[in-house]
Amino acid sequence: MRWSFLIVLLFFNASLFAQSSDVIIPFKNYQYQVKGTYLKAAKPNGTAVMIIAGSGPTDRNGNGMAGVSNTYKFLAEHLATKGFSSLRYDKLGIGKSVPGIPEKDLLFYDNVKVAHAAYDLLAQQEGVERIVVIGHSEGSLVGMILSKEVGAHKFISLAGTAFPANEILNTQFDAIPDEQMKIKAKGILKTLKEGKKVEVKDPNLMSIFRPSVQNYMISWFAFDPRVEISMLKMPVLVLQGDNDIQVANDNADELAQANKNAKKVMVPNVTHVLKDGPRDREGNIASYNSQNVDIHEGVKKAVVDFILK
Repeated sequence: MRWSFLIVLLFFNASLFAQSSDVIIPFKNYQYQVKGTYLKAAKPNGTAVMIIAGSGPTDRNGNGMAGVSNTYKFLAEHLATKGFSSLRYDKLGIGKSVPGIPEKDLLFYDNVKVAHAAYDLLAQQEGVERIVVIGHSEGSLVGMILSKEVGAHKFISLAGTAFPANEILNTQFDAIPDEQMKIKAKGILKTLKEGKKVEVKDPNLMSIFRPSVQNYMISWFAFDPRVEISMLKMPVLVLQGDNDIQVANDNADELAQANKNAKKVMVPNVTHVLKDGPRDREGNIASYNSQNVDIHEGVKKAVVDFILK
């Protein structure tokens, strides 16, 4: 009798938890090995979510050189409690995903191609009837392009940038005190924006504008997030934390204005990694390395409410 009760109890507890599986995302005609995590809700409701990571070497959980935040992991786990299964993945050359081609041949649109492959895999999962695409930071632009091309059910931009990457970099270089470096950097950006490669002689700028990454930058600069989001026909949510010191609040304003059907939500006291944090730089950056701290409740509520609406 005791064993029967234990078996029933174990079965009951298992039914309350989502099932996490490591997956390999098929990517035909390429040598990439893209790895991800499929989190199946205990009681799937037919709507699944795809999470696209942000800028830099950020992995499927939202972790990278800036710190270990587990932002996407927390988001996926919360969505699962509401019946939404999800897929998140390591970008090319990040985490357990192998790039497969030299850096010099990599283009921005390759990120979209990988997102297509991930979307296709998610669509094939049992019980998935519709897919909501979520893109964070730079992943927002990838998500916009993907959503347009596949006709996603809904699209959510989390702390997404509204301006072309060259304009963002220009603004960042405006803030540095070294006038000569600033002039050189802005000259390089102008040339790359024109679609031409440039010889970089300043060793201090080589890591940013190294020859092997210039093809990628030229292809990246060609995209304007405001143009991309304006073409989306599905419901759109633009969410921004008002204590984000990495992506300024006017980005959310610009994105929302570019799509007349977009809903904009500003969440108070939220940093770029979607967690509670102050405006001051030291306290704000600390949120980037808060691996055991969940994302802000306001972010969870806004995302879930939008998907359910």
